[in-house]
Amino acid sequence: MRPSRLLALVIMAAVGLGACRGSTATPAASVGSPPLGTYAAQEGSPPDKLTLLDGGRYRLDIPLVDLHPIGTWTATPAQLSFTEIPGGPCTNVTGTYTWSYEGTALHLTVVSDACTGRPDLFGRSGGWVKQP
Repeated sequence: MRPSRLLALVIMAAVGLGACRGSTATPAASVGSPPLGTYAAQEGSPPDKLTLLDGGRYRLDIPLVDLHPIGTWTATPAQLSFTEIPGGPCTNVTGTYTWSYEGTALHLTVVSDACTGRPDLFGRSGGWVKQP
């Protein structure tokens, strides 16, 4: 067997064994979406909270007006889209935002959103900080 083929087989075997043993989780932001978890707004008191849940679900907590809309979210490496499910003030209205995640801060900028108030809430200048 040629040395280059032998080397290729050794590399493939090592990669395969590593996959069988398990691997370290890749940070979500590196695969096209921000990390799951709860983010607190940097403006307002008490702070609003946005929770990105597994399975493409989200919850928004706005304690000042006791509003807690829930819905679904999808992500691409450049954009996040949020759609409330029935029961919230923006039922079945999808809003799309560009996003960036730096350190522990999530920043959203509206691309399009017909839901009154959501662009100001999600796109706030102070951003959202991931909670421990």
